Amino acid sequence: MRAAAIFFMALAIAGAHPAGAQGEARVPIVRRGDRLILDSKVGAVTASVPAEAMQDGGKGDTIRVKNLQSGKVQPAQIVRAGLAEVAR
Repeated sequence: MRAAAIFFMALAIAGAHPAGAQGEARVPIVRRGDRLILDSKVGAVTASVPAEAMQDGGKGDTIRVKNLQSGKVQPAQIVRAGLAEVAR
């Protein structure tokens, strides 16, 4: 815990901000429970499956999604409302 306090003190002295702490509020375009299309791209091939968002997120955020065909929960990056891509 002490190391974390020192880290944030150093950031404050340097004028830096940890990721996501710049005071900018991201607008969630996906809400927990929303149905999504989950794309998985390998080379020129894209597979799409239905999924459910397990948490809120904005464009570019990585959230947990549940593949509704396999039941697997995995990270995915939000592309736009209703569409996410498997995070690599």
